Amino acid sequence: MKRFLPAILIVCSITALLTGCDTTSNIDDPNDSHFIKYYGGDGNQSSVDMLALPDGNILLLGNTQFAGEKSIYLLKVDAKGQLLWEKTFEGTNEVAVDMEPMQDGNVAILATVEVTSDNHDIKLIVVSDGGDEVRSAVYGTWSGKKDTPKSLTPLTDGGFIVTGLTIADKAVEPKVNPDFYSNVFHFRCNSLLEFDDVTWSELYGATEQVDGGVKTFENLDGFYVFGYSDQKFKPEQGGNLGMFYYRIASVGTPSEDIGILGDEAQNIRTDFVHQVRSELGGGFLVVGSTINPSGTSSALHVARLRPQLDFNPAKDKQFDREIGVLTTSLEGVSATTSLVTPQGFLVLGEETRSLGTKNLSLIKIDQVGQVVWSVSLGSEEENDDAAAVIETSDEKILVLGTVELGDNQSKMALFKLNSTGRLHD
Repeated sequence: MKRFLPAILIVCSITALLTGCDTTSNIDDPNDSHFIKYYGGDGNQSSVDMLALPDGNILLLGNTQFAGEKSIYLLKVDAKGQLLWEKTFEGTNEVAVDMEPMQDGNVAILATVEVTSDNHDIKLIVVSDGGDEVRSAVYGTWSGKKDTPKSLTPLTDGGFIVTGLTIADKAVEPKVNPDFYSNVFHFRCNSLLEFDDVTWSELYGATEQVDGGVKTFENLDGFYVFGYSDQKFKPEQGGNLGMFYYRIASVGTPSEDIGILGDEAQNIRTDFVHQVRSELGGGFLVVGSTINPSGTSSALHVARLRPQLDFNPAKDKQFDREIGVLTTSLEGVSATTSLVTPQGFLVLGEETRSLGTKNLSLIKIDQVGQVVWSVSLGSEEENDDAAAVIETSDEKILVLGTVELGDNQSKMALFKLNSTGRLHD
């Protein structure tokens, strides 16, 4: 079993012994401020998302798999990482994807229902602050294809938009993942989880092309959708995979306003998009991966856009660059706009190590996309997968991931680090 144990050395001088030395009764336990905690039971557990609650506790969303069955796994822990409760949902072959807070204090969970290997639907579950199911709904395209949800967006009217891609049944060259032709979907439902089947069920994209949706945001002039596509929007794009964004109207109809980010000579897939808080200047942080011809990722790509978009990258972009941290390949997974010192962003990804295994990679970039620092978390001998990163009220960093243990099992892992990504001050 892997162990992540910070070395702690406490030294008292002779003078201090005469005048009084801190003991365990009057010093803070370092395990309260910096720790690694593992969660899970029988079978394998994997991490998906994390949500800081107003009471100071934390919700952890994951999946559990035992005897071939997949289920959604939800945990609540306190600020010290101690387990308060855990819930396993009863659905069969349901895989959690995203988690978002609701206006009424409940939490919405987005999941994939794996009906068959080639037929997936989406599921929304509203749970109470105690983890009990309030209501749920299952929805899929009329064609019964492989609907792959990527994110959930709460709306001001109490409803939601689910963004993702519907995969067709014809394979393409393995320059991207998934290895199938696909179209973007952005399905909308009301607060009762009733979906709009009129206009919001339309698929966006071109025939025999790869179009994937990652995240939709509500805005004053409609909705902004971020994703990736290998459509040849411009001659110089050359049919490579690009990070793109477009507008849809309030009734769900896509417009012709399209912007392309990244190097048009490379294949770059959008992995995650975060809306920057207004006190940090607003706008959008877009995180993607540069994809090699073999289908593996080689570097992270980050871009920041202003709040109101013209869909003209020359006007919209504040920065748009590849960030190189290590000589090994990186895969962008998650990002947060938590304010750190100096101001900047935290990007959580995965790095491929010399043995071919993956570690968690936590990177801080400044307001213009330059790397400030980076740290690697995990064991070189096993595979570790990234899930989510947030900043706490005491200026610490929480990282949620999945770690492989020596007994061929995977568990959820929560790291609490200092403001520079270390397990000690």
